[in-house]
Amino acid sequence: AGYEREGFDALLEAQAGRFRDLPVTLHAPFIEWCTVPDSKEEKRAQAEFEKACRLYGDFHASSIVFHTHEGSFEEGKKEEKRRRSAEVLREFAGRMDRAGMRATVENVGYPALNNVLFNEEEFVGLFAVLPPQMGCLVDIGHALLNGWDMENLIRTLGTRIWGYHLNQNDGRKDLHFPIYDPRGICSPGRMDEILKTIARCSPEADLILEYAPGPKISREGLLADIRRVSRICGK
Repeated sequence: AGYEREGFDALLEAQAGRFRDLPVTLHAPFIEWCTVPDSKEEKRAQAEFEKACRLYGDFHASSIVFHTHEGSFEEGKKEEKRRRSAEVLREFAGRMDRAGMRATVENVGYPALNNVLFNEEEFVGLFAVLPPQMGCLVDIGHALLNGWDMENLIRTLGTRIWGYHLNQNDGRKDLHFPIYDPRGICSPGRMDEILKTIARCSPEADLILEYAPGPKISREGLLADIRRVSRICGK
């Protein structure tokens, strides 16, 4: 929902019938939530939120994940933007809970784009102010780009983590490589250790292979990754 490509909304809505009987999680609109109250940007954010909630019902989704923010910020504005992000997410959490919908919040931002609003400690702290009916989704690739301590992050948030986006990158850009791709900065053995920590600390979390399309993505490769992840995590 809210993707900028022309015709995307119509294309997405047309898929609802195909996915209605499958386990589906939705990714929220990629727009700025740290808006000024009553601004044009806030009205757009609210409209995109309403669209995402409608699609949640159309797809019979099990959860929807939100980014904390999208843009880059001046260093002196970050505290204010973090506060506003938490405020908006709390509002969304309440509305979704009353409607019987499940929501998670994803770690986003990386140094090459200068858009890291929450560092590791601040992201963990966010869940102390968000209501318990809003869970965490950890994007492994984003965390690797920021040099976060994966085991500490997963142990600290524990069962508050309801989902993972599994992918990796070259250490600079958010390339969404497969988790065992040899181009990635994380070795297969290291990735296995991360998965073992996931299995111990958040065993009920959804595991989502979030790979960018490309020539290195194949059915055989996807099935091999699914089997390896399933074996390690007991899924």
